[in-house]
Amino acid sequence: MNATTHSSSERRDVFLLVSILAIAAMLRLLHLSAEQLWLDEADTIRIASMPIPSLLNQMTVGNKPPLYFLLMQQWIHVWGRNPWAVRLFSALFGIATVPLLYLLGRSWCSRRSGLLAAFIWSIAQISVYYGREGRNYTLVAFLLCSGVYALDRAVRKPDRVYSWVGYGVCLIMSIYTSYPGFILLPINGIQVLLARRGSIRICKIRGLRPWLLSVGAVSFLYLPWLTVLLRQLSNMSGSIRWLIPYWEAYPPILAIPKSFLGFMPGGALSPFVAMYWNASLQTFAILALLGFLALAFWPAETGLLRDYSRTSRTLLASLCILPLLGIWGVSFITPIYIMGRVDFIAFPGFCLVLGMAIDRPKGHFTRIALLLLIVLGAFTSLSKYYRHPIRIHEEQPLRTLAQNLDAHDLVIFTDLSRPTGEYYLRHHALERDTVFLSYPADMENHHADIDRRSFEQTPEVLANDADNIVAQADTTLARGGKVFVLFIAEDMNRFLLDTLSRTFRIESAYGIEPYILNQVGDTEKPVHILKLSPDG
Repeated sequence: MNATTHSSSERRDVFLLVSILAIAAMLRLLHLSAEQLWLDEADTIRIASMPIPSLLNQMTVGNKPPLYFLLMQQWIHVWGRNPWAVRLFSALFGIATVPLLYLLGRSWCSRRSGLLAAFIWSIAQISVYYGREGRNYTLVAFLLCSGVYALDRAVRKPDRVYSWVGYGVCLIMSIYTSYPGFILLPINGIQVLLARRGSIRICKIRGLRPWLLSVGAVSFLYLPWLTVLLRQLSNMSGSIRWLIPYWEAYPPILAIPKSFLGFMPGGALSPFVAMYWNASLQTFAILALLGFLALAFWPAETGLLRDYSRTSRTLLASLCILPLLGIWGVSFITPIYIMGRVDFIAFPGFCLVLGMAIDRPKGHFTRIALLLLIVLGAFTSLSKYYRHPIRIHEEQPLRTLAQNLDAHDLVIFTDLSRPTGEYYLRHHALERDTVFLSYPADMENHHADIDRRSFEQTPEVLANDADNIVAQADTTLARGGKVFVLFIAEDMNRFLLDTLSRTFRIESAYGIEPYILNQVGDTEKPVHILKLSPDG
């Protein structure tokens, strides 16, 4: 290829990549704040709004590392706590992953393969969904791709110190953001081993030593968190018990195949995530999935397919398969696998595999037809996703309550009502020093972890929590404050209501109608806003 042709190809790639970025941005930013924050998003802001010591302490009783929340803390300090600002953080990382996929595809396969992978990522519904949610999933995917690409650059030119420093930064950020981020290490190990065999044209020894030094430096920087991680592991069985039904329902042996099906545009995803797919396309998605995987890894001896090196195919397979195998294997010990959620870390690798599959046929029209199949599936999913009615959540009732709150009033949250309840009350009454309590008290730290049977089997704990709330409510009312209860009609919450009714008069607060707790994948739960008054 002469210089003129090469320059023309570069300009074409830049134009196409900018166009793909524009599509990705449009799909992620369109009506970004149309829906109110849901349970997990509100809890993210609750944690990020804490002072740093309290935030780190919150991590010790949960099952998450701290970096995402620390970054979000600085983000909302600049951009605010409204839904648009909260979700923009995720959207930007989702958009920024587009050029990384292009660079990885170009490095391991071809320019066209990289462009196809970037395009699939930009339009796939699972990528769009998490690019519009105020959670850490797109940051995890971005750091995974960044770490893989940084190491790819480093092993090709191992004498460049800044490449290894960049790789180390990506690695430490990845494992401080999400525990599935540890999967980057075995993927990187495969990269280095393949490089040492000479497949990527580097000195066999020089590429290994700096990688081991980088991993050693990252391990040293992780030591301060290691004690917290060990403490979290000791509490892990309690903090993730809510995941067990999802893991058992797959069944576990089908978890990975179902993840691959869910990755396909038009495929079926777990009901835990509010995805919209066309049931009539499910058979198409299964057949298309098998066809694309066959195209990606079928030998090229027939002469109909472009030949990519075994190294390229191994690298792509590791980026796609290892994350799923990792969380799948761990889940037999401690369930963490949620299809369409935790497995999202494997989706960038899946996009690269699809990009390679579409690029392999030598026929121009065959490639176009394959790409159109992907676009059709994505359009079917996204058209439903953007047309579904906006759900009515809790903001308006809580706005009314916030307008009636004064300093040192007391709000009692039951069940899972606290994350979004506290978010909207603080959002609309930031200057008021309102006191918040949770029932059961343990729900203050474990919003997602609620085992009602366990609570109901420890009536002495519930009784003690209820007595403490009665005492604080009595103190608040005695000094002229107001007391409100966000009540969800569960058996353990009725125990609290019965206890309160023996001391206080209970009525609807300002005639506010019950609202529906916004929990994706859960049954609808009306939340009643009640007001306590002295009895008699």
